[in-house]
Formats: sequence, structure tokens, C-alpha cells
Amino acid sequence: MDKLNYRVGSTPIRHNGRLFGVGEPVSLTDEEAKALQDHVSLDPVQPRATAPAAQTAVQAPAVEPAPETVVSESTTDTPADGPKADAKGKKAKPGEKA
Repeated sequence: MDKLNYRVGSTPIRHNGRLFGVGEPVSLTDEEAKALQDHVSLDPVQPRATAPAAQTAVQAPAVEPAPETVVSESTTDTPADGPKADAKGKKAKPGEKA
């Protein structure tokens, strides 16, 4: 008795005591889907077949941590012995104090 995934149509349905809203997924057998054929449609994306033990356990997908971003200190564009800028952004002339 394999179940397939279906999507609820334009009318909410109650199945096995649970209310399924419009667009929600619901797993149904062929007989259940036939009884609800006007209210559900086959979901085009079906889960892959897995081992029975894996079907009962819900596993979260593995997420790799994002690589750390290293921020380096920037240096000025002027050479260490070149002219320096004063507080107003003007460059000092050679021979003047900065």
C-alpha cells in the first residue's frame, strides 16, 4: 500500500481527522486519491524511494558552514617616506612638517 504525494485543490479537505488547507501536501493511497479525485491533484515532485527505516526518521539536510571572511587592515596608497596629508586632505609640500 504505497502512498504518493498529492496537493489539496481549491477546497480544504479533512483526511484521517486532520484538516488540510488549499495547496497543502497530503500522502494518499490510490484508493484514497480516487475517493478525493475532485479535491486533490498528484504532486509532480515525489520523494525518492528510501529504505523503510529512513522513511520514519526525518532528517534535516546537511548544511556546510559559510567560510569565515578575513578582514585585513588596509594600508594607505602613499609610501611610508612620501608626502603625507594633513587633516583637511591637503598634501604637505616636501620640506614642510606634516
